[in-house]
Amino acid sequence: MRGHAHKRTPKPIEETGEDVMLGSSGAGEAACEVERLAAERSQLLVRKHREDNLSPGDHERLDLLTLRLRQLLPPVSIRDLEVLLNMAEEVEHIRDRAQERRRRLGLG
Repeated sequence: MRGHAHKRTPKPIEETGEDVMLGSSGAGEAACEVERLAAERSQLLVRKHREDNLSPGDHERLDLLTLRLRQLLPPVSIRDLEVLLNMAEEVEHIRDRAQERRRRLGLG
């Protein structure tokens, strides 16, 4: 039998002084933070591309928001997606075998 991954306590992301836990209830908090940061970044980008003069502080804030969003939402490569798809297929095969076993044993 294969070993099972143990649940780990999620680690906080510490950057802006706010601790955001990625996990059950923390996932909602992280999503709210991502939405808030993305909205603020979008507003700054709109101002920047409308040719409004952003202050040096606004440019710095835009850079910080971009960095923070990259930390919260790291890019996913094609290889990462392939690995996830393979894992999903493996889980499906395991589920199918378990259902077949239950059926053979008359357990459901």
